[in-house]
Amino acid sequence: MNTYGPEYKVWLDSLKVGDKVCSVGTVWSHNAYTVYLIKKITPTRKFIIVNAPCGTYEIKLGSDGHTTRSGYERFSIEPITPELRWEKRKRIMIGRLNDFDWKIITDEELKQVYTLVSKFTEKVLDENDNT
Repeated sequence: MNTYGPEYKVWLDSLKVGDKVCSVGTVWSHNAYTVYLIKKITPTRKFIIVNAPCGTYEIKLGSDGHTTRSGYERFSIEPITPELRWEKRKRIMIGRLNDFDWKIITDEELKQVYTLVSKFTEKVLDENDNT
């Protein structure tokens, strides 16, 4: 969604306290997708959102649905769409794979994972390769 277009303004005007929105932003040059709850809307249509479900981290947004919290963080809110849900889920899966302790699986399981992943990499490990 174009966060500067007229349809975005209509969507912002339709929001109510308690609605869930997706915060789309850049933190330290990385895209971040987080589900937030609208905690408060001021009379001048400024938004205060909190991270769902714990509600302890607040972000204040202007009436245009954007904020610059500092020089390295920029956020806007958008509707929660299947595409944004997938982006968030994909980042979680990648993070879990990066943190996974590969020593706990069997050699055979590791070979199966490697075979799957190698389809998308340039070099396929040869069984006889000692490197």
